[in-house]
Amino acid sequence: MMRKFWVRLWIYWALWVTFFSLGSAAVLDLLLSATLYILKGMPALNEAVLQALWDIGLFWFGILWSVTLLFGLLIVMKRLFGRCYNGWHMQLLTCNNAEVIEHVLLADVIKPWRKWLMLLIWGVALQILMLVGIGYMLQILLLQEWFNIYVLYVMVLISGFLSMPLLPNRCQRIQVVPC
Repeated sequence: MMRKFWVRLWIYWALWVTFFSLGSAAVLDLLLSATLYILKGMPALNEAVLQALWDIGLFWFGILWSVTLLFGLLIVMKRLFGRCYNGWHMQLLTCNNAEVIEHVLLADVIKPWRKWLMLLIWGVALQILMLVGIGYMLQILLLQEWFNIYVLYVMVLISGFLSMPLLPNRCQRIQVVPC
């Protein structure tokens, strides 16, 4: 029963993090590319200008996605509290663990988010070490050939799935209770 809770919570988290981070990065990338196009005097849209705008967009998208992913992890974590998933929900307690916070704010989730972010970082690091070790043993994978922002994002999702059930044990301010 609790397994279904964690799977549904992770699916909700993964979808919202994906939509928020990709959407925010795409919008910011579009705004940045449009701003650069306007600052350059809005030259006629020929093949070379369109290719340059595409290259600028591709360059900045990876950087912006990395930044919006961090903000997405924080904002979506706030959304996890108080929602019922498969008969259970996570509650955030006050600092002295006396009472439940009904309306969770971003300031309330900063401390649990930092602990969870460290779990995510360690999970991603372990995945990278395992893949490099397997590649070294099989002599087929080189880090620079397969490692990019997309692989890193999949590793963050996997790490989130593995670390989410550890969060209530790691942070005493989080409780999972029936709803």
